[in-house]
Amino acid sequence: MFAVELSGLEEANARLDGLPGALAAALSAKASELASALADRVKTDKLAGGVLNAQSGSLQASIIADVT
Repeated sequence: MFAVELSGLEEANARLDGLPGALAAALSAKASELASALADRVKTDKLAGGVLNAQSGSLQASIIADVT
């Protein structure tokens, strides 16, 4: 017969229980960072002389980065 003894099981369970929250927080932070970078790129590269010429600035002002 074999005998198995597990040590640190409670700590491992606690660590695994914390992963979904940590992963969700990390994904949310990265998504917000990417959305902000995309909004900045559209405002500076696409709406200011690249594809369109800025006239009133209304279109640039209407672009926001919002992650839900």
